[in-house]
This record gives sequence, structure tokens and C-alpha cells, in this order.
Amino acid sequence: MYPLREKDCLSRVVIYDLTRDFEQFRIEILVILSGGGDHRCEALLYHEENLSDDQLFGYGQTEQSALRDLLRKIQGYSADELFSFFENP
Repeated sequence: MYPLREKDCLSRVVIYDLTRDFEQFRIEILVILSGGGDHRCEALLYHEENLSDDQLFGYGQTEQSALRDLLRKIQGYSADELFSFFENP
């Protein structure tokens, strides 16, 4: 489909902003176009430039299902509680 090397992974990135308790978080959805692993989409949570621990990653076969998976995982946490999932909050 795309002229890539054997182990390349090509993805499109969709960005969402989430404000919780006056703190700004960024959610990046990686939509795998070619290559990659078991899931077609991955949702990653960032605060400033720091990526959360992988236990908060969302996965799915669509952009929306990956986003929902991540939002379900963080639903019960305040912003202060979420900071414990980042290496350098």
C-alpha cells in the first residue's frame, strides 16, 4: 500500500486536549496506516511533554474505541492522581 521498509510503521496522529481540574492533558491517537502491532489504534496520554505510564494507554480497532478505552481508564482519577502515572510531572 505504502512504499515502506519491512519493519516500518506508518501512522496518522490525531490530537485531543483534555482539561481536568484546571490541568491540561493531551491525548494522541496513533492510527496505524501500515505495519504496527495487534491494535489498529493507540491512545496515549501526555502532560506537558511527559508520556503517562503504559497502563493508561488506550487500545482499539478504531480511533474512537481507543479514545474511549483511555478515557475509561482515567475516568476515576483527579488531575493530581493522574500525575503519579507520569515519570516527570
